[in-house]
Amino acid sequence: MAKEKCPHCGSPLSIRRGYRKTGYGRKKLRKCSRCRRKFTPDDGFLRMRFSPRVIREAVKLYKKGNSSSEVKRMLRNRQGVEVSRWSIIKWFRKYGSKS
Repeated sequence: MAKEKCPHCGSPLSIRRGYRKTGYGRKKLRKCSRCRRKFTPDDGFLRMRFSPRVIREAVKLYKKGNSSSEVKRMLRNRQGVEVSRWSIIKWFRKYGSKS
């Protein structure tokens, strides 16, 4: 049995139903045995527009003492990603203590 609880009914009983495509890769898809709804387990980056790799990189650069403008420029040059400065600050507030 899976450890992930269904976000709809709270049941711990779910089965694996393959994968779903996202903008940055594949994510596991599960189906609840009780309510029969499909869901994606929360990996800490649920409903984030950018990939976890980009978010981790931005938080790491911001933590090293770079300003949000410098981090924005570095992400654009290194990875070709256009991110707002406010997004970088919000990511740091949310994920800064975890990394």
